Amino acid sequence: MKRYSIIVPNRNHPELLRRALDSVPQREDVEVIVVDDASDPSLTGSQAFPGLERADCRVIFTPEGKGAGYARNVGLDHATGEWLVFLDSDDLFADGFLSLLDSHCEDDDDIIYFGCKSVDSETLLPSYRLEYRSELLERYAGRPELIEFHNRYMHTEPWGKMIRRDFILRERIRFEETVCANDYLFSVVSGHKARKVSYDPSVLYCLTSRDDSLSKQFFDTPRKVWDRMLVYWHVQQFFRKENIPLYPFYEFWEQYTRESPEVARMAEPFRKDQHISKCNLALGILRFKFRKRFHIGVPYCR
Repeated sequence: MKRYSIIVPNRNHPELLRRALDSVPQREDVEVIVVDDASDPSLTGSQAFPGLERADCRVIFTPEGKGAGYARNVGLDHATGEWLVFLDSDDLFADGFLSLLDSHCEDDDDIIYFGCKSVDSETLLPSYRLEYRSELLERYAGRPELIEFHNRYMHTEPWGKMIRRDFILRERIRFEETVCANDYLFSVVSGHKARKVSYDPSVLYCLTSRDDSLSKQFFDTPRKVWDRMLVYWHVQQFFRKENIPLYPFYEFWEQYTRESPEVARMAEPFRKDQHISKCNLALGILRFKFRKRFHIGVPYCR
């Protein structure tokens, strides 16, 4: 069995995938699983497709085009490592990240969270994308209970952490197969169910910022608007069931029905489709605004 399985979903942009893979040194105890989600056939048909030349890398071509959540699930099905580590194909690992993983590989945690930084995709100079998270974690310095809560429920991406594979298999945790935000529920469910977690602020992961990334195209199609609302509603239902005092769906609704014409147009049809009563919606928004106004709970506490 391998020590680490690094799962990389990809679609198009082979030059970025190449850069991502170049940040992973080849080692016998590491397997890299690239799941290509219906890239342009002119790219995938080339023998020079990134990863094919590496002995440690398995490239799986899926024609379905179901998104990164589906690709990550395929990667989970093929992983054999003791630890799961996720890498988006337009990002890269920090220098020396394997040594950082090695320093924790004997820990008894289910999940170990790490520090992350953001850089511009072209220049690799510092960018703004993780400023909010960095500010929160700095605010919580010396309060480990708040840092743990943040990591379990607000580190909403699969990257920047190492996850014990046996734990994911035992709890049967999977990614949603939506076109966007498909990692949100996976992250909060795994964070909640993890028996023990820890945090190392050392930087493991470099998140990149580029103009054509999915994160910059929140609402460019009706499907993305609908799927994003759906994921946030699923997360909200999970939080309510588990008595987690966070209100992401109501915060999303309050902000984007005001700021985004695309969300505003689809909001009422979505509410009716999901059988969300107007009373439920109003109370949820009120709870969110009250906690934010009076700095109650994470992330609002002073």
